[in-house]
This record gives sequence, structure tokens and C-alpha cells, in this order.
Amino acid sequence: MGAWDVGPFDNDAALDWVGDLDDAEGWEPVAAVLRFAEVEGFVDAEDASEGLAAAEVVAAGLGRAREEVPEEVTWFLGRVGHRPSPELVALAGTAVQRILGDDSELRGLWEDTDDLDAWLADTEGLVRRLGVAEA
Repeated sequence: MGAWDVGPFDNDAALDWVGDLDDAEGWEPVAAVLRFAEVEGFVDAEDASEGLAAAEVVAAGLGRAREEVPEEVTWFLGRVGHRPSPELVALAGTAVQRILGDDSELRGLWEDTDDLDAWLADTEGLVRRLGVAEA
């Protein structure tokens, strides 16, 4: 899984994606990662890992960042200079709900660990910070 902790930035796929924000000037790269939520079906672990990181960027853009975010996220938000749209917030919420669902490889991977409850609590906290329906 390439993860070392339960947080959305605590895995290789998420940090690789966050590095791609270095040149981004708008919210489109964040939206692009979250668009898997618009298509029914299985969500693979890499899409889910990147999706959680992108949803955290949206939450940070709303002023509801978790305690620690990578510097690249802070720099990105400074360049963008405006909040994410309501549509992007809704897309992020849908993505996180899909990741928490039964058709999520990432959830399945966490179910095979002793850290499932911690991952669920962290991810459900993201849902609350996005201000979308509870998980």
C-alpha cells in the first residue's frame, strides 16, 4: 500500500500527487483527481489515495485544514488565492464517500490491518471538515 500512517498524506501515491501541484495555478488538477467519483464502480487504491489528498486540499482551501499539510499544499493555496467552488467541494465529498464504501480497494486494504478504526476516524473527520453529509 506504500502507507506509513493513516493520514491522507501518509502514503507514496498521495505525496507523488501533491508534488504535481508545484506548477498548478488553479483548482483543475484537484478536480481532475476527484473525477473518479463521477463514475460508478470499483475505486482502486491509487485513485483513492490521491483522492483523499485532493479532498484534503479542498478542505484546506475552505480554511478547514487538518493540523499538518505538506508545504506544497500551502504554496498551492497561496497561488490559487480563492476558495474552491461549491461544485468542487461536493465532488470532494462524493469522492471521500466512495472511498469509504464497499467498492474501494483502499478501504479493503485498511480492513486487513489493525489500523482500520484510526483510518475510518481520520477519513470521517475529513467528511466533516468538508461540510458534506456524514459518512
